[in-house]
Amino acid sequence: MFMRFIMRKTKILTVQMQKPELNILDCLQLIDETVRSLERIRHNESELNDQIDASVEFAKTLVSNPEEEFARKSNKRSSRRLENNPDTLAIMSLKTNYRKCMIEVLDSLIREYRDNIKSCLKKIKPLAVILQPPLTKPNFEQVEKVTELFPPSISVDCMSLYAELEIFVNFVNETEKECKTVHDAGNSAFKNKEIFPNVYKCYKLLFTAPVSVADIERSFSKMKIVKNYLRSTIKCERLEELIVLSTEKDLTDTIHLDVVLKSWAARKNRKLRIKFK
Repeated sequence: MFMRFIMRKTKILTVQMQKPELNILDCLQLIDETVRSLERIRHNESELNDQIDASVEFAKTLVSNPEEEFARKSNKRSSRRLENNPDTLAIMSLKTNYRKCMIEVLDSLIREYRDNIKSCLKKIKPLAVILQPPLTKPNFEQVEKVTELFPPSISVDCMSLYAELEIFVNFVNETEKECKTVHDAGNSAFKNKEIFPNVYKCYKLLFTAPVSVADIERSFSKMKIVKNYLRSTIKCERLEELIVLSTEKDLTDTIHLDVVLKSWAARKNRKLRIKFK
């Protein structure tokens, strides 16, 4: 019963994490707020009882009566050794039993979320310290750790980034009075990317860091739909293009096919000229 509550919480968090405008710092803050909410419910007996009552009512709508099922299971004859010992004899009600189960699940979920937050923060902490408002004068060691986060294909000089960050902090604090979020600071870096190219690369790295792998996993499921048994000989280039069109369906639905056909037809005259003798 209580799995419905856990699944609803997890689904809400998953939907929020898949927003395109969400960056990894806001995502960690979102997970932390969810964990605090779960911890509040875990330590509040009345909230646990409310969730059990709601789950019971929901189960009844599915033609299932948890109270009768629990009464039937609890009426099973227990061990005679326990029955003869009054110190070990205990009567467990429906709410007591399901509170125990909910606490076990919540403890496991909270611990897993906390471990993920710690491991992720350990990796991106330099970016969070340097790029998250309010912006302050950076530490050289932190800047050096930020440069280590870039892939080998993107080279960022540590001294140049340190000098740019010092100027960028003063520039934002003097000109951008309403810079309160990471997106505000990132927009300022984007507008002045010719002046602060390395700072812009840092914000670009922050915003493009994958928050969730749901989109990647969804592309694999789309590939099974596109490349079926009837399209087993499709080439890689065409397969990639069809997968992109399928995964980005919300964008492709806005395209007018008549305009595409006219543009395609105007590129080359595909009519064959037949000469009759």
